[in-house]
Amino acid sequence: MVAMSQTIHDAIKSVDPNAIILSPAPTWSSTGAPYPWMASYLSAGGGPYFDIASYHAYPGANPPEFIVNSIQNFRNALTNGGYSSSKKIFISECGWSQNTYF
Repeated sequence: MVAMSQTIHDAIKSVDPNAIILSPAPTWSSTGAPYPWMASYLSAGGGPYFDIASYHAYPGANPPEFIVNSIQNFRNALTNGGYSSSKKIFISECGWSQNTYF
């Protein structure tokens, strides 16, 4: 993923140096949360190839407040990867599961 990100980043910036590039967007899945994926991506060298960190926030049946913790955990992954507040975060997809109690 890092090699692909570098190729795309370099191609886009060569055409438009002011283009804003989003990171690959991890999501909640059977393999876990988006923030461990981002931490792994950053440790593999992916940080220089995006301007804004992107992820898909699907909290399942959790309450909306769950998103606040999710964002903080994602921010922590960026900070621990050396990017603290220098990278903005976009939630590029979000949604909740159907409430089956009614």
